Amino acid sequence: MRKGSSAGSARRRCGAGIALIAIVAVLGGCQRTPGRAVGGAGSTAASASAHATSLSPLQEETERLRRERDRLRSELSAQPTNGTKTPSPKTSSPGSGTEPGQAPAVRDLPALQVSFARLAARLGGVEGLAVTSLGGGATTQFGSWRTGVGWSTVKVPLAVAAVSRAQGQPDAGTRRLMRLALTSSDNAAAEQLWAGLGEPGSAAAQVQAVLRSAGDADTLVQSRRVRPGFTAFGQTSWSLASQARFMALLPCLRHSGEVLDLMGQVEPDQRWGIGAMGLPSQFKGGWGPGLTGGYLVRQMGIVTLANGSRVGLALASEPADGRFETGAANLTALARWAAANIRTTESGGC
Repeated sequence: MRKGSSAGSARRRCGAGIALIAIVAVLGGCQRTPGRAVGGAGSTAASASAHATSLSPLQEETERLRRERDRLRSELSAQPTNGTKTPSPKTSSPGSGTEPGQAPAVRDLPALQVSFARLAARLGGVEGLAVTSLGGGATTQFGSWRTGVGWSTVKVPLAVAAVSRAQGQPDAGTRRLMRLALTSSDNAAAEQLWAGLGEPGSAAAQVQAVLRSAGDADTLVQSRRVRPGFTAFGQTSWSLASQARFMALLPCLRHSGEVLDLMGQVEPDQRWGIGAMGLPSQFKGGWGPGLTGGYLVRQMGIVTLANGSRVGLALASEPADGRFETGAANLTALARWAAANIRTTESGGC
């Protein structure tokens, strides 16, 4: 099954435009070895719960967001405006749209939360989106999907680890494997890159070091094959917020240039989601069946918005019908919503 799945130092960009903060409302390649599955059946209990939540009266949600906005306005106006530092990235607490104490990464957040909730209700599954300006800073989240199996998105830090192990000079064979793993999500190629890093514990440590260099202090790369027929690294649990921050910092890492170049050459049949936004982007998808059969479909990338700003974007969907095709279509809807609505408050850079 072909599926969608970076070590060096990262430099963090400081500076954030002040915007209002609100609490997030409702509204997410299979890593099997080898071959590609494109479906699954059934919805999950989480999907049903999220759908019920999305049906809350819009007026009640709007009023709640207005009260929260006014409260946060008062808090922000009391904070000093000079000599403050941008907090280090942290994982957002459940139900919040951005990190505690940070301005959101996007403009007009209360209105966008309502808009995203409408989209999620229409899609009917469990959806999520996270965005961070290039170079790091605040991460803003939309939707109820927050974390899960990384599937083939983990091939990105795996490829960076392979380049790093070669001290920035991978041989022709490694370059060929990287191309296959990143542009067509070839699992056999990714398994060879993984084996090239040494025994599983060492390989996992090297891939994890890439995440740490991008400020991800929480994600633990899986070293054991916990599900028969699936890669070990693909079963790594990786949150949506951590993925958005990783992508926002990936261009700042050593040995990431070749990886980013390949992420801009994804094969046509995998150019859904971010690949269907109509904007310049580099991205990688990942998808696979859960223990009950329903698919999780996710994607992460760097997108150049219409105003020229660049952001790290992460998407995930657990479709109500459990099918891969529906999840991919949902990601396209989420990505196009982001293209039409996301306006950053920060000017990104390494």
